[in-house]
Amino acid sequence: AVEDLAAELGDAVATSLVEQHSKDQASKVEANCPQCNKPGRYRGSRKRELITRRGPATIAEPELYCPCCRKAFFPDGGSAGS
Repeated sequence: AVEDLAAELGDAVATSLVEQHSKDQASKVEANCPQCNKPGRYRGSRKRELITRRGPATIAEPELYCPCCRKAFFPDGGSAGS
């Protein structure tokens, strides 16, 4: 019973760390527009479900905006693994 509780707590901590890290990193992402290659502006983030080895986690995926092309884009790689 103690081992089961410890495993559940470990899973909860791992999920929380993944979610917090993605939230912290989302606003720090810098990327160029895939169409015109000019720097994009951070516009916010959208939530995305991610299945981790420890269970599901909701991550913040950064959204950038190109004022020249007037389009939003999501940088390759996102921020979850950084």
